[in-house]
Amino acid sequence: RNYQERLSFIIANSKATGMIGWDVIYEARTLLRLVSACPCVSGVHVYIHASYYHDNAFVASRALHIVNGLNRTATFPLLESFFKYQSEFYGAPTRNLSRASIVDEIVKFSSAVVGNSYHTSIKKGFNDTSTDLLTRVSFKYATSRGVSGTPFFYVNGFVLPDTGSALNYSNWRDIIDPLIGTKKGRKTEESLHYFL
Repeated sequence: RNYQERLSFIIANSKATGMIGWDVIYEARTLLRLVSACPCVSGVHVYIHASYYHDNAFVASRALHIVNGLNRTATFPLLESFFKYQSEFYGAPTRNLSRASIVDEIVKFSSAVVGNSYHTSIKKGFNDTSTDLLTRVSFKYATSRGVSGTPFFYVNGFVLPDTGSALNYSNWRDIIDPLIGTKKGRKTEESLHYFL
């Protein structure tokens, strides 16, 4: 039998500052490496849990959904850029800006990261109710799964123990390998029963 594992990764900028922590980006990079190295992993789904502490987290989350719909390979670079420059979209720099001005700034920022040829499409995406719905559903899904911090991990729909702790590549292999029986090069009944 061919076992396929699907990982879910929920990013929740839940700190009091509302900022995404470096651990989240580190985890995302680790998961991307795992997907590349482990053909048994059918994919990683990232849910953005926009924190109510962060005034513009919902707009940034929506930009990620828009870009993901336009070019999936550009989503992670945009996420990294939001992390790197998040101080431009939080607190004093945006305190006196209207929502429309903030959307315009995020459209410009996103276009600069993923390519200016996407500028019009990203801008149109903010007028598309489906991107609003995607962002809301992502938030509600994460909330319904009990997300209370960052990061949260699920494998095949089940939350991993010690959620919120950093996992390196080796930790992830320790989780995935017993599921597919590759740790010792063969599938074992014990490993399958443990996780089923």
